[in-house]
Amino acid sequence: MHYTFRGKVDKIHGLTNDDFVPAQIDWLLNLAQLVEVKKRYLPFNNARKGFEGIQKRIDDLATIHVKSPQKQVAIVPTLLVGTLLDSKIYECKFSEFDFTYMFLTGLRAKISTSDTCIKDIGLTQIQEDDLNDGLVNVNTKPDFNWGTALFTIDASSQDAEAPGSIYIYSGDFNISEVYPSYLRYPRKLFFGGYVGFDYGIADPIVSCELPTIIHDNIVDTACELAAAPLQDPEFLQLAKVNSEKFEY
Repeated sequence: MHYTFRGKVDKIHGLTNDDFVPAQIDWLLNLAQLVEVKKRYLPFNNARKGFEGIQKRIDDLATIHVKSPQKQVAIVPTLLVGTLLDSKIYECKFSEFDFTYMFLTGLRAKISTSDTCIKDIGLTQIQEDDLNDGLVNVNTKPDFNWGTALFTIDASSQDAEAPGSIYIYSGDFNISEVYPSYLRYPRKLFFGGYVGFDYGIADPIVSCELPTIIHDNIVDTACELAAAPLQDPEFLQLAKVNSEKFEY
């Protein structure tokens, strides 16, 4: 990807700029791959389709999609002190996930009653400003028989600097295990041969783990990001055209 980046930058800009060093290219490529992941997760792209909207989105992000319990082991949530509208509140911290959390794609839980009746259910996300209504509305409130419970995402209850937490509202039944599925951050690329924040000079090369089919998109986006410090409007326009010429 480094050689492709250099070739495209030279082709676009006519060999008139100093070469980028490996650390700079790695920084641009790592930033670009996050941009490309977000394009495919969110529906703000050429196809106007988000993750799992079409098969291509699933294929593009399959290598960083962590499913539970296949890849992510079940998490035991923490029962918080107090209730909200007589509903128990459980917390599940992103810091407890096996991989670095990026976007949630699904949430299931194992629930039980005092008589040890157990079942697995899917949880429904709700906005914080709709939570009170959701907990009292007969059509949405937690119900063991119907297998329904609500959750919100917010800052961690104990550490504001932590990645955040999932808060589950279960009504009067218990939650023993939570099964989150999510997109994790892709590993950072490293060309090698220099000391960086994440790698040392003796560390091996780290290649892109996203599917090969979107590597060109990542490089084109990196070229577009490189256009700003070059301060060349023609380079910026050509790089932008390159980054958008393929359906993503």
